[in-house]
Amino acid sequence: MLPTTHLSVYHQFAARVDNLSVLWRAENPVPEAIAAQFEELESYFLQEILTLTDDTLEPKIAHQWRVMQTEIHRLLRLMRTDLLFWQMTMKSGKTPKQTQRLHNYLQKLQAFCQMATHD
Repeated sequence: MLPTTHLSVYHQFAARVDNLSVLWRAENPVPEAIAAQFEELESYFLQEILTLTDDTLEPKIAHQWRVMQTEIHRLLRLMRTDLLFWQMTMKSGKTPKQTQRLHNYLQKLQAFCQMATHD
C-alpha cells in the first residue's frame, strides 16, 4: 500500500484523468479543450508524481510502483503524439484513426489510478 502522501497525489491525478475523460466523451469533443486538459494532466504527472520517491515503500511495492510510473509516463508520451495527430485530423474534417487509441490510453490511465489508490 502506498503512503498517504502518494495516495493524495494519485487521487488528484485520477481527478485530472477523469476530467479529460469527460471532455473526450463529449458528443462534440473540442480539440483545444482536450489539449489544454491533457497539458494539465501531463504537467501534474511530471511535477507531482515523478518527483515522488520510493524511500518509504517496501521493496516489492517499490518495484511495482516504479513499473507503474514508467508505464504511465510511456502512455502519456504516446497520448501526446496521437493527440497531436488527432487534432490535425479533426481540423481537416476527417475522422481520426487515433480516436480509439486515445480512448484506450484513457482507460489504461484510469486503471493505473485505481491500482494506485486501491479503489
